[in-house]
Amino acid sequence: ANAEDYNALNEIKLLQQQQLKRRKSTTRKRDGEEGDRRGSAGASATAASDIPIDLSKPPMHEVPEECETTLSKRKAIIAVMNNASLTWPEQNKQIVELLQKHYVPKIEEKEAPAPEGTPDEDTPKFDADRSIQRLIDRVANNDSSITSVDLDGKELTREYETALFVAIANNSHVVKLSLRKNKIGNEGAAELGRALVENESLTHVYLEENLITSNGAVELIGVLKNANDTVLCLDLAYNRVRSGLIQ
Repeated sequence: ANAEDYNALNEIKLLQQQQLKRRKSTTRKRDGEEGDRRGSAGASATAASDIPIDLSKPPMHEVPEECETTLSKRKAIIAVMNNASLTWPEQNKQIVELLQKHYVPKIEEKEAPAPEGTPDEDTPKFDADRSIQRLIDRVANNDSSITSVDLDGKELTREYETALFVAIANNSHVVKLSLRKNKIGNEGAAELGRALVENESLTHVYLEENLITSNGAVELIGVLKNANDTVLCLDLAYNRVRSGLIQ
């Protein structure tokens, strides 16, 4: 009986050892599959991170849509400005004609009715772009009632800058031009400089807090020294200009 019991115990131990081996084998296999899945996911993430992203272009929702009329107008104006065979007065005349030809007033949207209990605004809403365009048109037409142009903080587009400076070149009534905080750069400053060669009425020009650099300032100052006798004050404070140039 003891021998039989001993043999039975050995068989039980052998079965237990075999079961333990099978469990360990299953566990190792499961761990290996999980590691493979993790490795595959990591490789996919690495591959995705290696895809080059072009950061020079803004997301599509940040790109403003423009109508065909606006695009045609801009293209025509650029063509005139790049035409070296035209004199500055001829360029001015053609650009003014293009602006008038392609001008399309915006359709004002009706405002939603104010909620009950909300007081009405004292000042009616107006279209800022339309207001700027009307002012530029009046300056271009040499309206004698316009002696001061104040567009501080309007952040004029390059198109508006060009149109305004062309209008100023042919105007004989505006004596003050204030364009503070408009993000005007050297390109706009160069256009203003060409306008000041022709203009004989401006006495005060305010360009504080724009993006004009020392190079743009040097060109403007050179125009005042060599080709303009009427401007008494040119303020370039808080631009990207060396302090020695504007003292």
